[in-house]
Amino acid sequence: MKCLQVSGNERSVEDFVSGMIENLEPIPLFILRKYHGGIVLERPGVEDPAATLLSMPPAIVVAAGFTSLAAPVVWCASDPPPPEVEPLVIRHCTGKILPGDYHGIFHRTFDLLPQKSRGECGRCGMDCRKLAAAVLAGLKDPGDCFYAPGGNVEVIQDGRKLALGGFPAQMLEGTLRGLLSTFKGFSRSSPVTIRMTAEKPEKDRP
Repeated sequence: MKCLQVSGNERSVEDFVSGMIENLEPIPLFILRKYHGGIVLERPGVEDPAATLLSMPPAIVVAAGFTSLAAPVVWCASDPPPPEVEPLVIRHCTGKILPGDYHGIFHRTFDLLPQKSRGECGRCGMDCRKLAAAVLAGLKDPGDCFYAPGGNVEVIQDGRKLALGGFPAQMLEGTLRGLLSTFKGFSRSSPVTIRMTAEKPEKDRP
């Protein structure tokens, strides 16, 4: 799901978040907030937002008061953002925002990248925050992340979609398409469903 960080002046942050809720409706939106040393999740009009995460996943999570994630930032303050935040800023709000601007901001966001340092992963050649900044600068694509969701392939087991990063998804898709292309009657223009039975326990194998 998309993620947008909103930080700066507390009152301005709340005004921006309210504008997002009002102007993006009916796009499903969650709000993430820091509260008494912890984090709370809110969904406008829903009493138990956590219970709806799987049944009605949001299109975007707005992280109010955050700047530490590998995600775009809207900075709501007259002062400039800190140097470590500035590369992620897609909008510096110092005045009124037009209704249409909220949709523009929504479309500039992308799926939340993993929060990994270059030492923990680095398959793209940088840490996740630098990759997010490179995406916003037009130098990289979110799909360059090894863990980015694969758009054309999904793996479901027991009704649950398994996490599939961009690179593994590309490898799986390439292998399957290459194999299926040898089958008589296969068409690249139609979706494909493949079912695999559970593996037998080793003691039951011949």
